[in-house]
Amino acid sequence: MALLSFLRAVALGWAVAELSAPSANGWSRAANAAIGVPLGLGLTSFLYFVLLWLGARSMGVFAGLETAALLAAGWVLWKRPATTSVPPVNRFRYWWILAIAAACAALMGIAAVAAASEMTPHGDWDAWAIWNVRAKFLAGPGDAWRYSVSPALTKTHPDYPLLVSGAVARVWRLGGGGGPEAAATLALAWFASVPAILAAGIGSLRSVSAGLLAVLVLMATPSYLAQGPSQYADIPLSACLLGAALCAMRRQPALCGMLCACAAWTKNEGLVFALALLAACAWFQGVRASAPAWAAAAPGLAVVAAFKLLLAPGSEYAGRTPDFSRLPTVLAAFGRELGNLSLGDWLTHPFLLMAALAWGLRFAKDGPWLAGWKAVAAALGAQCAAYGTVYLMTPSDVEWQVGTSMERLVAQVWPAAVALFATRLNVPDDTVAASAPPASATVERSGGKSRRRRAQASS
Repeated sequence: MALLSFLRAVALGWAVAELSAPSANGWSRAANAAIGVPLGLGLTSFLYFVLLWLGARSMGVFAGLETAALLAAGWVLWKRPATTSVPPVNRFRYWWILAIAAACAALMGIAAVAAASEMTPHGDWDAWAIWNVRAKFLAGPGDAWRYSVSPALTKTHPDYPLLVSGAVARVWRLGGGGGPEAAATLALAWFASVPAILAAGIGSLRSVSAGLLAVLVLMATPSYLAQGPSQYADIPLSACLLGAALCAMRRQPALCGMLCACAAWTKNEGLVFALALLAACAWFQGVRASAPAWAAAAPGLAVVAAFKLLLAPGSEYAGRTPDFSRLPTVLAAFGRELGNLSLGDWLTHPFLLMAALAWGLRFAKDGPWLAGWKAVAAALGAQCAAYGTVYLMTPSDVEWQVGTSMERLVAQVWPAAVALFATRLNVPDDTVAASAPPASATVERSGGKSRRRRAQASS
């Protein structure tokens, strides 16, 4: 039952992704399938919490509504007219070498996270002290869920959003158990979705090679891999941020908006990114073009706002002002963390790989993705500024605060930053695309030699 509830959530996420951003080729279908993991777990977490708040207690209500939504989405997909297929993404001759390398790197990373999860089934400190203990309350009988936002939990941050805790509680409740396997499995699923979103999302946006190179850069970041088995909310947040960023660059505003809402429901930092990205899309892509993103994000953001205003206790940062004397400490810690992405081994630092790729391939200057790229870059800049502001305002010792959290904050934005980098690479596929025949001639060729000759003659 637990596995069924997980698969139902992912299937619902995939169906919603297909409805809001119909796929046109294999890579876009793969991107929607990968995005279905954070989107489906996020949407069902929203639904689970709202039903709890409204007084629903029966497992039949939770499962019935999810199943009805999945069947309705599937029926609409079945009845929807076939979308116009676009030519496959260009690939240079030896792309399969990159594919093998990226697949091996991703599988080894996932295997390492799975092995670490077996050794620490309850996750790290914050997993059982914050996220999973709140999940226990959310999965409890009656009104026990209200303990998850009790002001008495002063060190458990009851003001934090509940996507991760709600997703774990939902699987426990629908699966009829409460063991650590559910939280560990969800953590592994969120982690595994990130390289899949990178490869397929950039593959459908830019080129196959760029997506595969992005996976290699991400999997060459030991500090990011180390967060995988922790069962914290930072890897789920990174999946939502990455998905929203790529959807913004792929001009899929509705899907971008829903992922922004999921990010806001994951952590307080996600709310900052969601608002920053939506505002940046309106600035760089136009208000009319970004309106579907705002509309799609509105229901989720309304739930987050209601949670913050009506349920969650006040934040420990309320009423505090920045202490700019801490700025040198914060900047130094940020610099140290960027240098420690390889966990101390400079020979395996991802910056070396990125520098080699930038030197060898150079950067593309323009493309249909450029406005979205600028919006994502602006949102990530705002996110980093928000991180710094929080450190300047923290009531805790700033040295302790940056020492215990900076690595996780960098992990939140690192996949999206890698996506920005890989999208601008002037990869070999671009050379193939420049020398490829026009799309019209390619379509005519599939209809027969005579029509291909007529297309060539007319040109």
